[in-house]
Amino acid sequence: MSDEAPPLIEYPTHYVFKAVGPAGINARVRELVESVLGPLGDGAFVERPSSQGKYVSVSAHVHLQSEDQRRRVYEAFHQEKQIVFYL
Repeated sequence: MSDEAPPLIEYPTHYVFKAVGPAGINARVRELVESVLGPLGDGAFVERPSSQGKYVSVSAHVHLQSEDQRRRVYEAFHQEKQIVFYL
């Protein structure tokens, strides 16, 4: 019997990354995601400005092949100082 827990996410899978930062961070979020996953179509990214327009939420709808890809995108978000929140 193995002590290893089953994975919470089964790959490949559809996944949505979300990053929030100041207005204008849209291109940087796209650059970070594509640096890990390669070029994605324009339809992969959905932007939603805050009510006062100071911040923007960028959702990236992607197809992940592995846990490594997921972790690398989150690490890229973590390293980006302009991103104030991500999930």
